[in-house]
Amino acid sequence: MASNSIIEVRIGAPDNVLEVEVGTVEVDVPRSVGYYGGLAVAVGIGLIEPPLALFIAAVPVFKVMVGRSCNRASTRRRPSSGP
Repeated sequence: MASNSIIEVRIGAPDNVLEVEVGTVEVDVPRSVGYYGGLAVAVGIGLIEPPLALFIAAVPVFKVMVGRSCNRASTRRRPSSGP
């Protein structure tokens, strides 16, 4: 479904139960809550140290940022090398 808004929330979509789309970034809410909640529990019970948890939590954010810039770079036309 096409929308002109910047933020779009889909509930009960075929692939995801709850998904929030902000611009070009899609966030699967239950999966994100489980991921970051698991990190919080691991820090809370002492399985991992907080600096390591911050690094682990930053990896998905970094991947989203790099993925967006890589997608833009790959869609640019490259000059063709002719014979």
